[in-house]
Amino acid sequence: MNSVPRLLVLVVACAALCACQSTLRSEGLAQGDAAYAVVPPQEAAPVRQMTRIGPGDLISVQVFQEPELSNDKVQVDDAGRIQLPLAGDVLAAGLTAPELSRVIAERLGRDFLRNPQVVVALVTPREQTVAVEGQVKMPGVYKITPDDTLLSAIARAQSPTNVARLDEVIVFRMVEGRRMGARFDLAAIRSGRSPDPQILAGDVVVVGYSSLKGVYRDICRQPRCSTCSRSSRGARRCHSIHPAQNPQRQSRRLGRTTILPSMIAPSWICATCWLQFGQT
Repeated sequence: MNSVPRLLVLVVACAALCACQSTLRSEGLAQGDAAYAVVPPQEAAPVRQMTRIGPGDLISVQVFQEPELSNDKVQVDDAGRIQLPLAGDVLAAGLTAPELSRVIAERLGRDFLRNPQVVVALVTPREQTVAVEGQVKMPGVYKITPDDTLLSAIARAQSPTNVARLDEVIVFRMVEGRRMGARFDLAAIRSGRSPDPQILAGDVVVVGYSSLKGVYRDICRQPRCSTCSRSSRGARRCHSIHPAQNPQRQSRRLGRTTILPSMIAPSWICATCWLQFGQT
């Protein structure tokens, strides 16, 4: 009868102790407007520019009227460089296709060709991914598109768990060679009170843990007897032994009848019901 008041007292006590606790150290990270300066929302993001070539990209290099110098499939290596006849070793990473075309044309025109016409095209871009970690149902690395936002990235990880701290969702991003972090309130974004920041390839999203929700979950998971439905700390795991559910055990002691797990589901039983039904 006193289980409900005691539960409330325990929840209040836990709230006082751990409502502000978190597994993430988000102190000093950009929040509010400062966070959107690091990770801007989609509608405020800069106009999409031409894709820059990077390691792992597959490109095509065509030199007009020079089939020996042309190649439909040139792989950019891990260092961001490509090897071409006559032009030699060329740094391609960080350049757009037109910029790389001019670099190659300059190399070829320096000693080999007169006014070479070079066209570079991106055939297969490298995989664009984002890492989603922390309190989500399926952490991992996921493919993204240029239109993905924070909400869609977390949705790819099957949404936050029931112990996630929604006001502590952190996005880490490399900005001008520096790793920076920005903290967002997912609940405010879901409700439309805050804009949804755009997610870029290479971002890392971390969802924080709520200690208060964790304690409440553990309290709610306290086992209940499947026979009398009372909560019991001393409940034990067993197969259902109530006579009405399992007539084979009416006159047999628990454990003397072998029943396949597929025939009955495991459950919890308190000490009182154990003595009443399990020993008959």
